Amino acid sequence: MTTWSDLQKWDGDKFDHLIDVLVAIRHKASDSGEYVRDIDVSSGWTGAGATAAQNRRKDLANSSAFLLANLGEMIRITGKAQSDTSTVKTLVFEVQSLADHYGFNISTSGEVTDPHPIKRSISDIMSLWDTGHDNKRKDREKALKQCQEKLKYVIQMAKLTDEIYTRDLNVIANGTMIVKEGLDYPTPGLSDIPSNKKDPVQVAAWRNAHTDREKEALIRDNPDLIGNLNGFDGTSRDKANRWRISRDKEALTRKYTPDQLKTNQAYQELSAIERSLTKNNGDTQLLVYEPATGEKGHEKARAAISAGNVDTADHVATYVPGMGTSVKDSMEGNVNAVTNLKNAAMAEGQSKKVAVVAWIGYDAPPDPKNNHDYSVLDLNKAKSGGESLARFEEGIRGS
Repeated sequence: MTTWSDLQKWDGDKFDHLIDVLVAIRHKASDSGEYVRDIDVSSGWTGAGATAAQNRRKDLANSSAFLLANLGEMIRITGKAQSDTSTVKTLVFEVQSLADHYGFNISTSGEVTDPHPIKRSISDIMSLWDTGHDNKRKDREKALKQCQEKLKYVIQMAKLTDEIYTRDLNVIANGTMIVKEGLDYPTPGLSDIPSNKKDPVQVAAWRNAHTDREKEALIRDNPDLIGNLNGFDGTSRDKANRWRISRDKEALTRKYTPDQLKTNQAYQELSAIERSLTKNNGDTQLLVYEPATGEKGHEKARAAISAGNVDTADHVATYVPGMGTSVKDSMEGNVNAVTNLKNAAMAEGQSKKVAVVAWIGYDAPPDPKNNHDYSVLDLNKAKSGGESLARFEEGIRGS
């Protein structure tokens, strides 16, 4: 049984070495699979020897596909276990912080108790309204119940994480994996998309499992997925997104006249992104590109551009402008600002590599001084933007 004492040792980072080893093995297995796939045992000869060679090659191909399927699944389930373990660690921290704040005790078995409970006084009982003393008592009792429920949930989640990982490992150990793709498949043993696109940890494990050749194929064949996929490396996202803006701008050029393009929002947004990418002497990365959909809350394009390489930098910072900001009107100025910030940081850091990102990944509210639009007082845009920013930051760290 998983105890509170056990949970305090859970750490998703401990999976890093295992995933690295699995990835390295898969890369070697993929190279071997390509070699087996390309063996030609059909041309130039016939007879019993040719038939035996063809059968042997078929056996090798089947064995290679089976190995790659098992390795791909091992990387997938281990990435998920790492993500779930990291979530447990975060929840454990939250429970411990709540207990520390109120001075609650948590036993090794997971029992939460209050060593200094507040009891109702005669004044509390006699008063016609809640007293300050009674409010403190209620707050403490509510916090104790919340702490107990949170801890119970953490233990249940940890138990489920353990059970799922054990079950999936047994499928591999028992040799019952079903091979869905042969060696002719572009990425044998790996899914076309990560099992959870919103989880940067799982995305990173899925990305790392691909060889360089396979990653290039992903960028070429599915740039709309890779360009904004948090957990994928910045270099690949930049390459995919630059291709996407070129494609989208060309489509607009074919659709509208030059005069129409002067007032076309999408075209002007794309032009602003292109100009921004020339800043910092061209040492930039387009890490987010989301054209406007026209839906409420996404009437404008979204983009994030880094000055410097987020993959190789020792330090990465993100600048998030506020109200009145848009890609069309603000991106160039923001990239200039983060370039100056990067240069100043590198001057102070003595050869440390720095990258700073200008992130406009949400529809910022307008400045009420300009059009009397007071939507800036509504927290919905800030909340939505904050959630997107959190996923983006997790992706940068995970990649």
